[in-house]
Formats: sequence, C-alpha cells, structure tokens
Amino acid sequence: MYQVNDQSGQPIQVAGLQVWDEINTTSPNNLGITGYVTTCTPANTGPCGFTTNSLGQFQENRLSVCAGACRVNNNCTTGGPTNANQVIHVGSYAITQSISYYCDHVTANGH
Repeated sequence: MYQVNDQSGQPIQVAGLQVWDEINTTSPNNLGITGYVTTCTPANTGPCGFTTNSLGQFQENRLSVCAGACRVNNNCTTGGPTNANQVIHVGSYAITQSISYYCDHVTANGH
C-alpha cells in the first residue's frame, strides 16, 4: 500500500487520483525478461480505472518475475540482474524507480 504525500511529507487525503504503472527493461537483461505484470491490461498502459482511496492511498502490485534462467534442475538459483525502470503515475505526477531483478531478490533504487 502506498500513501500519496505532498513535498513536505504530509499525507494528501484525496480520493479519485488515477493510478497506473509501466515497467520497461533497460540493460542488462541477464534473466531474459520480456514482459511484466503492471496495474493495467495490457501492460504499460493507463489510466485504466484504478484510483486512490479516501486516504490518498493505493495498492500496488507486488514486484515479481518468472524467468527460466532462475531454475537449474528444477531448483531456484542465483542470477541476474535484469534492470528496468518502473514509472508509477499518480494523477498528473510520475515517480520513477530503478528496479533490478535477481533470481532470489528485487531491489528498488539500489535497496
């Protein structure tokens, strides 16, 4: 769950702000990922009817991928990264995160 805040960090309690995201692979793509699950179907489109609630909050899909490169003899292995940019659109604003996918974890903005 995400909270929309103003520039001083205070919650903006506004219902009805359009929310959607898009994820685009950058380099390297060591896991061979070709698609992502995003808020809207088809992926990387919007707005698509998802909005903030009365507290200015919205639910975001969890970050996950399924890549054949992560399995050896049907066991999960280490590997990666595949880098991508995720842009979360909230109303007229856009928040960009740098995502790195590995077989055993995901980082956002290096954390």
